[in-house]
Amino acid sequence: MARALSDLLAAIASVLGPHAAPLDLDAALDVTPGWDSLKNMEILLQVEGLFHVRFSAEELMSLQSVRGIYQCLRAKGLID
Repeated sequence: MARALSDLLAAIASVLGPHAAPLDLDAALDVTPGWDSLKNMEILLQVEGLFHVRFSAEELMSLQSVRGIYQCLRAKGLID
């Protein structure tokens, strides 16, 4: 069963911490407080574990927003 956007947002929020700003599809690296390049890698590792997916090297370099991660997971049929 595919997961929902809320699962993705929860995974990202868990990495950013309890004081993170509310997340939506527009949240992104260097736009969202606390989301820097190191946190981005932590987010992608968290998402890989949660969704049982392995991102390619190209995806790891390009996925830097909730929208981008969401679209990638949708393309793989892993999220509604």
